[in-house]
Amino acid sequence: MWLALPAVVVGAVVWFFVPVWTIEAFKAQTSEGLNLSYLLHSWSPVVTLTALVLAALLLVTLWRGARLWLKVALVLLLVPVITVTWFARQDHSTAFAGSISVALYIRNTPIIASWMSPLLAMMGGA
Repeated sequence: MWLALPAVVVGAVVWFFVPVWTIEAFKAQTSEGLNLSYLLHSWSPVVTLTALVLAALLLVTLWRGARLWLKVALVLLLVPVITVTWFARQDHSTAFAGSISVALYIRNTPIIASWMSPLLAMMGGA
């Protein structure tokens, strides 16, 4: 029983953080990594909530015979599960970068096109 609670905590944290570590912006992505991270990310709210309920049941079971320092350790083991359960329901990919509230585009005017033409010709695009 005592090893089950840390196993649930580690499992929930790893389940949540694998997609966070796998998908890195502006880096090359493999299809296997994207498939795995999408699968874990899509199931993350259900798995972390199940882990939270299981960890709480284990905490209640282990609470009765535990000494004070073990009760503190039990509560501290519950904190990471609560944290990843909350974060699994957030859109953490746009939380740090921010979402675009107003998208502005530059109209293709002759002035911009004439300025860009030599640059595009040098790059082989025009």
